[in-house]
Amino acid sequence: MADPSSPEADSDVPIDTSRMTSVERSFVRMALWQNVLALVGIVVGVIALYAAITESAAVRQQTAASVWPFLQFSIQDHDSAESASFAFQFANVGVGPARVAQLQLLAAGEPIADLEGLIEAAGGGELASLSRNYISYRVVSPGETIEALSTHDAALARKLQQLVANPESAVRFCYCSIFDACWEVDSRVSLHHPAPVPECPDYGEDRFAL
Repeated sequence: MADPSSPEADSDVPIDTSRMTSVERSFVRMALWQNVLALVGIVVGVIALYAAITESAAVRQQTAASVWPFLQFSIQDHDSAESASFAFQFANVGVGPARVAQLQLLAAGEPIADLEGLIEAAGGGELASLSRNYISYRVVSPGETIEALSTHDAALARKLQQLVANPESAVRFCYCSIFDACWEVDSRVSLHHPAPVPECPDYGEDRFAL
């Protein structure tokens, strides 16, 4: 049994407000209200912090959407009795700049290293008849179109048309936004639905030098 004179015994004795003076009761009420106000302050602080975090995330999403790039690849070709042409085009139809990484070109399933390899895979032709405009490691502005490769040599254009018509021929490339959100495009999967990736891969020796 606890000693009545000990501090532990005193802590168990309930406060008898009936024996308090009006000043003491006022102090007790003030202490209670201070605790309530402190608790309210904590709740308000938590709500404000949550609102700030939510707003910050919304602002980041809005900002990312305002600089979202969308790089489209297309083949522009023409063939008539008198002439033929062929071109690779990249157009940024998004609202932000696209930072292009590397390009990979497969001809009948085999990676092509450069323009010489492309002409050889197509069946031969004059290298001088091909115009090039480098796309790798380049920033493409919104609304900008890059004609990366083109020829008006009818014989070579027809060979290139036949080469890309092969189901095993494909193009693969990757690009990022200014906030390092990256997408990879593989024509064997879809040209219109870029796949989000953590970062652009290094195609190594299989990359196409263009």
